[in-house]
Amino acid sequence: MASLVAARGATLARAMGITLLHIERARTGCGPWQRAQDWLAEAVRQG
Repeated sequence: MASLVAARGATLARAMGITLLHIERARTGCGPWQRAQDWLAEAVRQG
C-alpha cells in the first residue's frame, strides 16, 4: 500500500513539474497556454 501511495505521489509530482515547465514556456511566448492548461488539468485529475 505504501509503495502505491509513493508511486502516485511521484506521478503527480512529475505532472506538476511538467505543468510548471509549460506555464513558463507560455509566459515567455515559447509555447501555447492551452498546453499548460491541459497539463494542469491532467495534474488535477491525478491528484
